[in-house]
Amino acid sequence: MLEFSYLTAHLEFNTPMELPYWMGSTFRGGFGIYLRKACCPNTNRDCHTCPQKDRCIFYHCHMKTESKHGHAPPPKPITIIPPFYGKTLSVQENGYLDIDILLLGQFAQYIPHTVLALRLLGQAGLGDKRHIGINRYTLTDIECRISKRTVYDGQTVKPQNMKTIDIQELKPIPTTRNLAIQFRTPFVSKTGSLPKTLDRLTWHIRQRVIHYVNEYGDTTRVPDYEIDAQTTQINEQYCRLARRSTRSGKQEYHAHTGVIKHRIARMNRTARWLLKTGQIIGAGPKASFGCGHIQIDNTPTKRSEPDADAGQK
Repeated sequence: MLEFSYLTAHLEFNTPMELPYWMGSTFRGGFGIYLRKACCPNTNRDCHTCPQKDRCIFYHCHMKTESKHGHAPPPKPITIIPPFYGKTLSVQENGYLDIDILLLGQFAQYIPHTVLALRLLGQAGLGDKRHIGINRYTLTDIECRISKRTVYDGQTVKPQNMKTIDIQELKPIPTTRNLAIQFRTPFVSKTGSLPKTLDRLTWHIRQRVIHYVNEYGDTTRVPDYEIDAQTTQINEQYCRLARRSTRSGKQEYHAHTGVIKHRIARMNRTARWLLKTGQIIGAGPKASFGCGHIQIDNTPTKRSEPDADAGQK
């Protein structure tokens, strides 16, 4: 259906760090600048007329505007997912930061370009504060979250240590009666709030899976799911995200983070698989900025309790 690799990069700052409230656009923009330097022999050429564009990771990550299926802009094959603290981050010395990296389909092979771009970005510095000599970091290492092995050790890229799997291989979350969804990065939606029901969140995950499978997978139909759950608690925080680009100018997004708890009456295996998949790829729009990533806290059902998805295939 869709192959992916999931990595965590460790950054150590050798200058004071003053990182913005939201780092999604900061990393995407900076990474894009140096990704082009890492792979393009002629940065003055127009990407859309370049004969090599179909094999160019920069073009697919930052310039391509048409999807293989549908009219929406294509999802990006490499996504950097920085943490969201809900505040600006300031550390005078010995600062560090971990970021997750999601690579989709055949684009996992571009791990050397990804490493070089992150290294160049670290040398230049992150965001506007780089101009005053801060926010410069060293890429110390990158670990594969699937194989648990080192893909980059600070000097050498080891692609043989990076494991790529199909999302169909992900094991569904355990059967549970109580489930808490933590939105660890801001969730953006047209409704202007978090998905309050578990059914709606799962719908958002499925839509992102469909988008990815159609662009970088084999276009297999993503199965439907069944959920019967009651929302028991909502803790929601509003965040306003701002970004600026040369093509679209300044933009603002209204987003939310928080924790929502649910009581499960019934949830079939497909629903539990989609929730597990959502922990990797996230949910909702603005995927390229690392938005909509979740963490699930669940208590497995005791053997004395009936199975919440009993009788469901």
